[in-house]
Amino acid sequence: MGETLSVRLNREGTLTNNKGSIVRAYAQDLLPLAATEGILERVKDELCYLRELLISIPRLKEFLNNPNISKDAKKGILSELFNNNLSPVTMNHLSLIIDEERQGILIDIIDEFLRQVRKVEKVQVIAITSEPLTDETAKRLSQELSRAIGKDTDLELAIDETILGGIILRIGDRIIDGSLSGRLQRLGEYLKKSI
Repeated sequence: MGETLSVRLNREGTLTNNKGSIVRAYAQDLLPLAATEGILERVKDELCYLRELLISIPRLKEFLNNPNISKDAKKGILSELFNNNLSPVTMNHLSLIIDEERQGILIDIIDEFLRQVRKVEKVQVIAITSEPLTDETAKRLSQELSRAIGKDTDLELAIDETILGGIILRIGDRIIDGSLSGRLQRLGEYLKKSI
């Protein structure tokens, strides 16, 4: 609620304070629970809806943050807002947040949870080229890979001058070698077999 916390940003611009640790802890606790139950998408949708309500109805946020209102009343209102259809995973987590009086950082917890879900949903791709890609080319490559894979990609760029040209893609444990050195090597192996 009225907690005073010192805020610092690290080099990546993320929170390095007590509040940031608390927010991450609540989000990290929820993610595996939702994934294990096979309802990650449902929990994500429920929390997105709750986030919209908290932002569009300031009185709801005031209600949840009011220390004179019982914890049971707060839980009851949340349950009613969802017509008693909240998944047990979401309701239990919201109950915990209310019981521990952390509803003042609920939007931050939801935002962190959604950030972690996006990270889990993305496919890690490493693109190795002989020269650095321009920002525009990297963006276009990421978009094309996302379209081809059917999921968002988290593209990491690496340089290896020995590949001479072209690109090598590492998608999970799969390697797609479109480099000039790779093509020359395959051509050499083909010619050895042909002679």
